Amino acid sequence: MTVHPQDIANLILYIQVELAVMEQQPELSPDSQARLRRCQEILQRSIDSMGLRPWYQELTEAMQGELGRLEEWF
Repeated sequence: MTVHPQDIANLILYIQVELAVMEQQPELSPDSQARLRRCQEILQRSIDSMGLRPWYQELTEAMQGELGRLEEWF
């Protein structure tokens, strides 16, 4: 079984979103916030080291388009 690069990029994006949500929690200690930011940095480097940048950009552009359409509704 092989994993498609787009699936890996999608998983990384999902993890990044979850980390960003966790980082926004008001009761989170500065140390925990720093650890979450470090995780985000590691994930960004892994995107490049695995050659996933094109897939990742496609996913983030699609996400930005969806957010833009949602903003139009409000």
